[in-house]
Amino acid sequence: MKIQLSTKTGALCALLFTSTYSTAQGQHLDIAPFHFDQSDVQALAINPLIQVDESQFIFTNELLNEDWQAILYSTAPHLIDHQEVLLHWAGHTSINPKLLLALMEQKSQLLSNPTKQAHIKPFGDWSDRVGFASQLEDVALKLSQRFYAFELYTTKHKAEKSNPSTAALTSLLGDASALASFAKQYRTTFSNDLFAPEKVQFEAANLEPQVNFSMNLPWPSGYAWYSGGAHSNTGSGYPYSSLDFNNGSGGWGSNTPWVQAAHGGTVTRYSACNIRVTHSSGYATQYYHMDNLQYRSGDYISAGAWLGRYANNRSMALCQGGQSSGPHVHFSLLYNGRFISLHNTYISGYRIDVGNSNYDDNCYRFYFERNGYKTCAWSRLYR
Repeated sequence: MKIQLSTKTGALCALLFTSTYSTAQGQHLDIAPFHFDQSDVQALAINPLIQVDESQFIFTNELLNEDWQAILYSTAPHLIDHQEVLLHWAGHTSINPKLLLALMEQKSQLLSNPTKQAHIKPFGDWSDRVGFASQLEDVALKLSQRFYAFELYTTKHKAEKSNPSTAALTSLLGDASALASFAKQYRTTFSNDLFAPEKVQFEAANLEPQVNFSMNLPWPSGYAWYSGGAHSNTGSGYPYSSLDFNNGSGGWGSNTPWVQAAHGGTVTRYSACNIRVTHSSGYATQYYHMDNLQYRSGDYISAGAWLGRYANNRSMALCQGGQSSGPHVHFSLLYNGRFISLHNTYISGYRIDVGNSNYDDNCYRFYFERNGYKTCAWSRLYR
């Protein structure tokens, strides 16, 4: 896919920013890379006629308009105190919060019978972690990685027996019968059908925009920041949707700069450190490891609006857990809730070549190209 854009753009980020901007790079992954192979797919025994509706799996643009506080009050008022951590990880992975809540109910009955054990392990043995937030992070990341890993598998093998939503859920739950059982739970909890209507056609995710969309680098014109290699939103797997930007001001405790919106649109504030701006075209950019956020969900902003600073302390940068090796903004591109590759997209007139692997900083493979000139990883990138 190529998106032609005009000149007017850790928890899981793995980039180690240094004051001298050497090529040193520290990679911190919360979960190991996940890959499907043919035997994995055969073992899932997925029924190609029964497929999960992607709009029930992904945190789509339509779902951004839901009143999540009202949903929690009606389904699980005892989880109101967990609203921010739920939306944080649902937003970071772009997995439907309803799906995550229904999975909790399926495994531990946390919504209907909130025992102490259910709070500690809401997803049971689907995660080897302990604690509501830790298990939520782990399961949301697993679903996200498996979704995009299966999409990559079907692309490589030209296999279309299942969609990524079906494969990701079946892989987590164990088999097709467990998926059928969960579909009943999902409908009971939220009155939504998990499975897609028979006649739904699953199309490629990377569609051309229906209206013009352009984005800028998220800092003021005339200034230079730095970036390492492109990577997936989780730091492993696919697609290479994300970049880590830093202005070189230093490590934790430094005076970090303000971040600007790469384009106009509607704000979704998931947590104190995680915010998304959704354009009317369906595209969105997400900004993570932030502080001093200036906008609330539902606010409409113009391109260049000051969103906040990226956090200068680790506690704020990781406001709901995760990992980050230094101050920076984790910047991601999405289309209708799906993370999409930055390859051949344009940002402030630079065409991006994402390279061959996560955090690939070899300038023969990863670079920003404008007017015939390349800017490599760790080099000054002027807006």
